[in-house]
Amino acid sequence: MNIDDLFEAIDTPRTRLRCPDVNDATDIAKLVTPEVSRWLAAWPAPITEAMVVARILRARLEITEGSALHFLVERLEDRALMGWIRISRNETQPGIGDLGYWLNEAYHRCGYASEAAAQALAIGFERLELENIESGAQLENTASFAVMRKLGMEPCGERLIWAETRHREEVCLFYSVHRDRYNISLSS
Repeated sequence: MNIDDLFEAIDTPRTRLRCPDVNDATDIAKLVTPEVSRWLAAWPAPITEAMVVARILRARLEITEGSALHFLVERLEDRALMGWIRISRNETQPGIGDLGYWLNEAYHRCGYASEAAAQALAIGFERLELENIESGAQLENTASFAVMRKLGMEPCGERLIWAETRHREEVCLFYSVHRDRYNISLSS
């Protein structure tokens, strides 16, 4: 299958968002380091190529079903694969979406996550017909909160989440943004 057979690649000024493909599995596995994984609930390090292939196949199915959008994030100038963004529909509240994202540490503190996530949010509101999108992170993950604030998200409370990577519940602070508020923040 062609990499972009589920949706065409979307460019921002410095990033490209494209559909995950099984041919990306080796490169994705290399990006999930212990430094990245420590902040992620469901991406262990090390992660095997077979585990990544299974995630890609599940992601592609979710895209086809319309329950989620998954994007690989590339640096536009050289097509270096940097990370992954997902927006998924809440199963019990279909108007609410969940944003998850990660980039390899080599690409941290460059603004790539904010730039790519801003585009992903706009697409998520449109294609998944969401009214509200939220995102959460462990209380110590100040870099992720900075991204959320740049996206116009505001704190909406703490919740326990199951971190399958570490086999425990963890307290996360969640931020959210409503469709109307997000459109305003993008134009200002």
